[in-house]
Amino acid sequence: GDVTGDGDGDVTGDGDGDGDNEITNNKPEVTIDSIDDFITSGTAISGTATDLDNELLTYQWTELSGHGISFSDSTALTTNVLYTGFEDGVAVIEVTVRFSASDGIDTTYKEATFKIYRTDYLYFSKGATGDGLSPANPKGATGPDINSAINEAKISGLKAVAISEGTYEVTYAETDGTHVQMKDGVSLYGGYSSSTFLRNRAQYITTIKDMSHDIGEAVNNPSRTVELLSGTSPLNIIDGFTLIAGTDDSTGAASVIFCKKDTTDISISISNNIITTQDNNFADLNGIIIFDVAATIKYNEIVLKSLINNGSGNNSNNRAIYIRGEGNCSISNNEVSLGSAISTTDGHYARSVGFFLTHYTGDITIFNNTIEGGYAHSSPDPSYTGIYDIFMHNSNFANISIYNNTLICIQDGSIGYTANIYIVYSNPTIINNLLYISGTDTSEAYNISEGGMDSDPFIVQNNGFYNDINGYFYYDYSTHVPIYGLFQSIYNEPDGSGTLSNWGNRTIDSSDL
Repeated sequence: GDVTGDGDGDVTGDGDGDGDNEITNNKPEVTIDSIDDFITSGTAISGTATDLDNELLTYQWTELSGHGISFSDSTALTTNVLYTGFEDGVAVIEVTVRFSASDGIDTTYKEATFKIYRTDYLYFSKGATGDGLSPANPKGATGPDINSAINEAKISGLKAVAISEGTYEVTYAETDGTHVQMKDGVSLYGGYSSSTFLRNRAQYITTIKDMSHDIGEAVNNPSRTVELLSGTSPLNIIDGFTLIAGTDDSTGAASVIFCKKDTTDISISISNNIITTQDNNFADLNGIIIFDVAATIKYNEIVLKSLINNGSGNNSNNRAIYIRGEGNCSISNNEVSLGSAISTTDGHYARSVGFFLTHYTGDITIFNNTIEGGYAHSSPDPSYTGIYDIFMHNSNFANISIYNNTLICIQDGSIGYTANIYIVYSNPTIINNLLYISGTDTSEAYNISEGGMDSDPFIVQNNGFYNDINGYFYYDYSTHVPIYGLFQSIYNEPDGSGTLSNWGNRTIDSSDL
């Protein structure tokens, strides 16, 4: 009865004669060969596997980290890691893979973690000294070298510069400034770890601060933290930074981001940034300036500080976004906090404005934004100050749509004029907005105000109005009549019939905000 040839008379071959089938299988032994901490898509990785029983082994590579990488041959000892799914702004992903071997009875495995980086970005980190071609060897030093990185990326045909955490100080000058000067086709991304270039904008803060006025430079000249002047590429992106404009004790204006068409068309996307000005005496403070540029401005936090017109010039404006000229624009999902605007001399204006559109001829959509107006004061004559969430001027050839915004003006002081939406020679469509004005002042305050002829909106529909200063929801320039409550419509129906309540407009209170 011994069919195994081991001489014990059983059929199991385990040698003890009890017939209990105690065959012992030796599991495969596996290892993963050393993998560099940073690799690129297409890099070969290898495993080894042995089996003491000399069984035929099968192999399997799998990913555990969920990024969707693939393998050139997932069943081979050596395979190539493949990944093409980088989203804009993602420079590095961290991957964990498993290599397993099976003899048909038992399976054993080992795991390894490494990072895959994209090769179309240049890597920049404060204090680094490398060539910038990989996150393991970033280029860097101090603020001025950001421009050298941008230039190198441009020459090398790279898509973007990834700038790691830290504060980079720059200085504006028209010819030899170290302020960030964007180049056509090279985007800028911040919010990366300086050691791994994994991105987390909340954890790894990349700050670029203009020091021009702090150190006495650019007196009587405009200050710019980031500048884009010309280009022909489909899109330039600046995303994931804290950007700060310089201070000024003279007449030099300050802008955080300045974009202007020079000789060729420009297109820019400004997203996921914290944009802030600092206190300024007299000169204009601007978060973003867009002149003759197609722009997408989204998911930014814009904070304007105080502006004082001390009588050394005519007008001063605190503006979160200033748009002029041609080029289609989309402004969405931004949070804006307007600073104070103060005039100390009659005849010298100081205004605090969220979105300022002037002489605009393109299509613009303004939606899902929150703007909170700041303090304004003029002494002795309050008529020289104003707070406006959205101010449109000489843009009656533009197609302007304003919807789903929360526009707030909280007065605190002697103010000349307050309006959530101020319209001069423009014809916007205004739908589904909350328009809220509150304060103690008794000066002119309107949710919507016409400031010139030919300024009637095409449609005002489904908005909520609140005004506890004087109750004026709308000012009609043609009749020079401020209107309380749900007022008569002169622009929604051809024959002038109907009230705004027919169009779904309503009164609101603070609980609606």
